[in-house]
Amino acid sequence: MRVERVGTFVLVRLAFVKAWRSPGLWLWGALLVSVNFLGSGADGYDPRQQPSSLAETFAHARAHAVQAGALGALALFLDVWLLVALTRAALFVLQGRSPSPNAIVATIRPRWRSILVFSALFAAGTFLLGAIGVWSWALSFALSGAWSFSLYLGIPVLAREPATGVGAVRRAWALVRRCWARRLTGLFVTGACFVLACGLCGALAFALMARGTGSADPSRWPQSWILLLQLAFAPIGAFFLVVDQVFDAALYANLTEGTSPKLPNRVEAESTWRARV
Repeated sequence: MRVERVGTFVLVRLAFVKAWRSPGLWLWGALLVSVNFLGSGADGYDPRQQPSSLAETFAHARAHAVQAGALGALALFLDVWLLVALTRAALFVLQGRSPSPNAIVATIRPRWRSILVFSALFAAGTFLLGAIGVWSWALSFALSGAWSFSLYLGIPVLAREPATGVGAVRRAWALVRRCWARRLTGLFVTGACFVLACGLCGALAFALMARGTGSADPSRWPQSWILLLQLAFAPIGAFFLVVDQVFDAALYANLTEGTSPKLPNRVEAESTWRARV
């Protein structure tokens, strides 16, 4: 079957249109933001509980590492599982079908072992490459980023194909060799839009908070107001998570199954692209 190549900016535009017009995807984005928030606070560090001896310091560090490692592993597995669910829902939307949560869960429930193995391989690689940070933080950051980038198309593979965890890694590497420039460009464009949206909303929120509290110093703002400010940015993060996964789903399907003609102006998203799933 001949696969027609579609421009990156066409897929980016399609991702924004689909994400905006498909509230059924927002549920998975909200769950992902919640899991990421819980995972980021999994270390449980409390500066008021300082150890008083070297032995106590070692015991505290060991308990802290075990707790953070267990919670971090659980958060990673949930994160990957939800990314697979969101990508499956995005494939449904690209096909013009309703992304029913029950249908999505029923589809990916049997794949939990593959998702678990894929998550373990992802975490192991990230940990080993992160250990290089002892000698070079910049090198560790670059290699960890490249490792994550090379595996991210394994998410649509797990959502679409009956692949094992190891098979999804190999398939992701094969796909990313064919489209690394396109995915990097799409990631840059959506990331720039995210930064712009956060900057505009942040400036507006800062002005409103400063006016409401009578102070431009954030350290003087009530903690409840700061919490509300953080929660206000959650919908932005959820929306751009959805955009990113819709883009990856569209790119994956374009690589594997082809696409319809170029996206014209002022046309319904459902009639511009069909992913056969």
